[in-house]
Amino acid sequence: METELFKDGGVTLKEGKSVAKQVTISASSQLVVAATFKTFEKNAKQTLDDCEKISQVTNDAEYNLAREVGIKANELKLAINKSRLALNKPLKLKTDSNNEEAAKITEPIEKELVKLRKLITDYSQIKERKRLEEIKKVEDALLAKEEADRKERERIALVRSKIDAIQRKYNEKIYSCKTSVTLDKINSEIKDLKITVAEYDTLVDSMKQVKSILIEQVKERVVIVKSLEKADAETKKEIIAKVEEAKVEKIQESTIKEQEEEIYSEQRIIILIETLYGEKHQTFKDNKLTEYFGKYGSYKEADAHRDDIMKSEKINIAQAIVYSGLNDDKLKNQRKEIKFKIVDETKIPSMYMKIDETKIRAALSENRELLKTDINSFKIDGVEFYYETTSILK
Repeated sequence: METELFKDGGVTLKEGKSVAKQVTISASSQLVVAATFKTFEKNAKQTLDDCEKISQVTNDAEYNLAREVGIKANELKLAINKSRLALNKPLKLKTDSNNEEAAKITEPIEKELVKLRKLITDYSQIKERKRLEEIKKVEDALLAKEEADRKERERIALVRSKIDAIQRKYNEKIYSCKTSVTLDKINSEIKDLKITVAEYDTLVDSMKQVKSILIEQVKERVVIVKSLEKADAETKKEIIAKVEEAKVEKIQESTIKEQEEEIYSEQRIIILIETLYGEKHQTFKDNKLTEYFGKYGSYKEADAHRDDIMKSEKINIAQAIVYSGLNDDKLKNQRKEIKFKIVDETKIPSMYMKIDETKIRAALSENRELLKTDINSFKIDGVEFYYETTSILK
């Protein structure tokens, strides 16, 4: 006689028959399946209670009871899974159908998107390459200009050094001269000095000014030398003392005047920098002042070449604007992604490797008969095969 385990929602499960075989659900019987899950939920409580009561198996009676309870629990689990699969089947069919219909529409679109992405990427790469080439041209031009300016500063420094050497040379000759005849020769040498643009370039005016100063110094020295030639020894001492005193005063006056002119020229250069660059940081102004002083030797000389400075700085500003524009001319909506590719599997650290258990199981299945005969008949380095015995609840 068959005993009913439970009856609910149109499904009857009877003792003595496989629960999995008793439950058959079609796509049109979803309400029945839902009701069956409710029944399963109720029956599972009793099954779990029966399982929890078994804590040991020490004799045949306990063994038979454990098997009976285990079989019922296993069949209940199978029935639940069968019901689940039946309920999910129509949903899966609908999902698969929806995916197929969507794919028919999206696949052509995706192909076009791939094409468009490639076209856009190719163009952006070309444009970026051209932009970088233009930036390099500007940078090269700036570097070339800096190098040319450096060489120009060195050249001007040499010319300035030559002018200073000429001035020192004749200053020493003039102030050490004791006779009118020698002074006339010195005066002739100074007047014969050739001052050409080829030799003195932008410092031609400076050299002309030095020549004029030397000629005036000769005139002043002529008066003193003639007085010395006519004077006695005591008078000569007095004359020389007065000359030295006047020389010191003149140097002091000249120094003060030069300092005043230098300060005035420095202020004019600062105004020029502010006119060209606006209210820049003080460090920027100081760097520019240092640059001009190094190039021209003094602020006074730099002020005398303010037109050249303005021309050069306007070129620098124009290049800076071009450079800034090139940096701002990047294509929008571009994204750089960091990706990777395997170039040498043998060098990858073990921490980044993943064990493929599916392949191991497949290898085990292929060699199952050999392993049943001898557990060591097939090996995989780092893997241990072993026997494990379990009971089948049927």
